[in-house]
Amino acid sequence: MNRTTHALRPVLLALGVVLLAACTKDVGGTEELMELATDDEIPALGVSIAEHLQGEVQALTDLFAGKRFLFFPLVAALLWSLSRAVHTIVRLFRRVGLDRGRSSSEWEVLINACMLLLFVYIVGIRLFRAAPLLTIALISAAILAISLAFPQTLQNFAASVRLASNGALRPGTQVSIVGSAGVVAEHRLGYVVLRTEDGQLVSIPARSIASEPVTTAMTVDATLVRVCVPHDATEGAGVELIRQLALLSPYRHPATDVFVERQPAGIEVEFRVWSREPPLVIQERVRESMIRSLERRLRPSKGTKNP
Repeated sequence: MNRTTHALRPVLLALGVVLLAACTKDVGGTEELMELATDDEIPALGVSIAEHLQGEVQALTDLFAGKRFLFFPLVAALLWSLSRAVHTIVRLFRRVGLDRGRSSSEWEVLINACMLLLFVYIVGIRLFRAAPLLTIALISAAILAISLAFPQTLQNFAASVRLASNGALRPGTQVSIVGSAGVVAEHRLGYVVLRTEDGQLVSIPARSIASEPVTTAMTVDATLVRVCVPHDATEGAGVELIRQLALLSPYRHPATDVFVERQPAGIEVEFRVWSREPPLVIQERVRESMIRSLERRLRPSKGTKNP
C-alpha cells in the first residue's frame, strides 16, 4: 500500500465521522425502531423498517422532481465559476509580477480540492436530510465503486493535495522525476506539467511523483543569464513590462530576482535559470523566449496602430 493510499485514510475517516454524527442526530424514527427491538416485536420492526425505507425512496423522488433538481447543477456551476475565477486571479498575479515565489499554483490546487469536497458535502447533506439511510448506503456504494473503478484518480487527487501542501514542486523548480528532467511549468489538481530543455511539455501524474524519488536542484545550481532584447523588438515597451515578462519566464528560478537595465543596444535582463546546456545556448533560448512573449503582449496595440 503506497503513501497516497495512506493519505486518503484521514479523508475517508472524517467523512465517516460526519455521516455517523449526522445519522445519530437527524435520522427520524430511530428511537421508535429501538423501542420495537427492545420489545422483541421483530415482525413490527421489519414492517417499520420497510415503511421507513419506502418513505425515504419517496423523499428522494420528490427531491429530484421538478425544479428542486436544479439545486445540484446550480451548486456545481457556482463552484466551477469560483474555480475559474481563482485560476484567472492566479494568472493575473503572475502577469503583474506579484507572485515572485510562484506559490499561487499550490494555493489554486488546495482551493480546487476544497471546493470539490465542498460540493460532495453539500450534495451529501442535501440527500442525507431527505433520506438518511439510503444516502449512507449510496455513499458507501459510490466510494467502493470509485475506489475499484478509478483508484489512480483518487491517488492522483490525494498526491496532488499533499504535494501542494508541502510546497515541493513550485513552478520554475528544476526537477528530475520518472525519467523526465525539466522545469515545473504548472501544478494542477492531479498532475504536474514539466517543461523539458527542448521546450516540450510533459504531464506527469501526481501519484508517480509522490511514490518515486524526486531530485530537486538547489538555487546555487542555477545559471546566471544576461540577455539583451533589441530596440526593434522593444518598441512601445518599457522597462517595467520587460521586468514582468522576465518574472513570467518559465526558465527563471522562482526564488531569484530579475534585474533590468536600459542600454544603447536595447534592454538587458538578468536572472538565474535552470539548464544543463552551455551558457550561450540557454542565453539564446531565453532571448528568443523573451522576444516571443513581448511580441504576443504588444500584438493588440500594434494592430490598433496599423489596421
